[in-house]
Amino acid sequence: MDSRNGIEHKCPYCGYEVEWDWNQPRGNEMVKGDESFIRIRSDARDTSNFDTDKPRPVSYGSLDTEKVILLGCPKCHTVSFQIS
Repeated sequence: MDSRNGIEHKCPYCGYEVEWDWNQPRGNEMVKGDESFIRIRSDARDTSNFDTDKPRPVSYGSLDTEKVILLGCPKCHTVSFQIS
């Protein structure tokens, strides 16, 4: 079953790509691709984002690290990420 999670992404390995157009009628929002990317989550409190070791400047407080969303390609099963 397809999650239809609305994430636009392109697989860096096989090139499979998903694009959405939310102005289309319900059920026709996916304009490129036929399956959503699989969003990988953890059991941690923040299940959507994973921390990297790459610093990310913030406008206040101490430095933070870059956050990413892990995505599995529904075609070749390669795991890639998208900066959140």
